[in-house]
Amino acid sequence: MAFLDNVIGELSGSGADLGDLDVGSVAKSLLSSGGGNSRIDTIVSVLKQNGMEDKVASWVGNGANANVDPSEIEGALDKGTLSDLSSELGIDTSRVAPILAMLLPVIINQLTPDGQSSGDSLLNTGMSVLKGFL
Repeated sequence: MAFLDNVIGELSGSGADLGDLDVGSVAKSLLSSGGGNSRIDTIVSVLKQNGMEDKVASWVGNGANANVDPSEIEGALDKGTLSDLSSELGIDTSRVAPILAMLLPVIINQLTPDGQSSGDSLLNTGMSVLKGFL
């Protein structure tokens, strides 16, 4: 479970506070597949389409991860996506964007350890991560 350990390590070093939320549950939810793409691939695509391509590129690259504000996440994602994640994680919808703002940079960074996307989807990259939860 090196992936999860690395995510938790990066989060603890950043002072991020997720409360009682299980990081593994969030990772599984983001890496889950529906309609051919993982949720994280869809979210990344939407963020890029909404002017955050440079931030997403920093998460993939080897340099420092650019911060993303929860309001940027809320502005980019539709209410249905936020609501679905809220229901799946058992948290209030108002917590979803702040949690994504903390976790997306770290999770994407961990899924692209060589500083570049393989051209494959993040879902394919993350499948080995999910196998660790089974």
